[in-house]
Parts: sequence; structure tokens; C-alpha cells
Amino acid sequence: MTHIVLVRMSTDASRGEEVACHLREDALPRASSRPGLVSGGWLLPPDGERGAGVLVLDSREAAEQAADWPRGRPYDAAQAWNIDAVDTFEEVAAG
Repeated sequence: MTHIVLVRMSTDASRGEEVACHLREDALPRASSRPGLVSGGWLLPPDGERGAGVLVLDSREAAEQAADWPRGRPYDAAQAWNIDAVDTFEEVAAG
């Protein structure tokens, strides 16, 4: 059964390129190395004030392990991004 990790973050809109760089150079390689990863993506809206990461994994255990790192990140006001919430879901329907 497929499971999803949803990472929600606040971002500093004035530092959008720094946020995008973090997602490409840090988040993507970290997620790509996770056991059980099926696919993943990182999303930024036009206003640049928030973002999200969506990871699709092949098991609940893989999803919980993938969620551990972002859940453990402390808030840092000096960063261009901070993690607000990390949730795991079971996919019950897909198209």
C-alpha cells in the first residue's frame, strides 16, 4: 500500500531563490536516497510565502522513516524556510 509524506513549510518570500536552492540541492538528494521512495516533489506558490513537499513511498514504515528528518528540524528564524508540519497518509484512491 502506498503512503504519502506531506511536509508543509513557511518560507521567506524575499529569499525565494535560497528556498528553491535548498529544495533542489538538499531536500531532493535527501529524499531520493530514502528506501521505498516511489516519487516526490516540492511545491512553491507564486507568492513564495509557503511551500510543500510530497513524498510517495511504498510502505507505511518507509513513510514514517522519511518523515523523521523533517520532524526533527528545529525552528530557525535566520533560515529562509522552516518546517511547520509533517504528516503521513495512506493513499486510499488514485487516478
